[in-house]
Amino acid sequence: MMVRQLVRLSRSLGEYSLWRIGLGHAIFWKYRLSEALTICSEVGVDIFEIWTDHPDVYPAIEDPTYIRVLIDEISKYSLEITVHGPCHDVNLASANPGIRRESLRQALSALRIASELGSRIIVFHPGRRTTRYISDSIFMRNSIESLKIITREALDMGLTICIENMENAHNQFAVKPETILEILHSVEYPNVGIVFDAAHANTYGDPIEYYKQIKEHVIHIHLSNNYGKTSPKVHMPLYEGTLDIRKFLETLYNHRYQGRIVIEGGGCEDIKACVARNTTYLRSIISNLITANSHT
Repeated sequence: MMVRQLVRLSRSLGEYSLWRIGLGHAIFWKYRLSEALTICSEVGVDIFEIWTDHPDVYPAIEDPTYIRVLIDEISKYSLEITVHGPCHDVNLASANPGIRRESLRQALSALRIASELGSRIIVFHPGRRTTRYISDSIFMRNSIESLKIITREALDMGLTICIENMENAHNQFAVKPETILEILHSVEYPNVGIVFDAAHANTYGDPIEYYKQIKEHVIHIHLSNNYGKTSPKVHMPLYEGTLDIRKFLETLYNHRYQGRIVIEGGGCEDIKACVARNTTYLRSIISNLITANSHT
């Protein structure tokens, strides 16, 4: 199907969506912010999740006045903005106190960015292992301490922190549902919840069973596909992989999920065609779900 046809179909299906649908900045690493926003607008999604460590956004971490550049660009489009905090070169759970302090400093700067861009939520990775010779209890303690500071600051700014479950990899400790819940409950603040990354969960086990264990705390969804524990890539298009997207969305519906869904599956040469197909695919399933339940 031609890209224009996919875009038209996605727009029409979007009129009957249960949830607000968005695209994550991670799909657009090779694109300027203006190009990514244009594609989001043309495809017809509701949300753009901006990453603070994208090269076009990162200057705002260091220079508070740079936020004006971002606001001017984003204001050209009718898109809700959500924000993903920095994670690539930082580590909130680091065993190195200097790295952890710098990671925390950048995370707090990201709160300011989220607030000024009008986002209600901001996503954070809980941190990662840096060596197998240090106990996970150390990384957990550091992650919780960092997230407490961030969440307390966010509370004063009217922001909600979303802690993300991570993929099953040798450098990740926050993989199991029990671990994510332990972090969440240890942070304790009322403005903290979970962003459930379905593709990350698929590398650990059954993502639907995973979701059911944490569903009461899930306030945001990252959605992409992959081939599970042996997948060559973690984030693939929705229409590729072993995660049953239809069944997963039925689960969200049956458990009355009311948040947003942000697509992170890219990895195609023609990004616009890829995201158009992703959004059409997702909205078609949602439309069918609405139709099926309207007769029950």
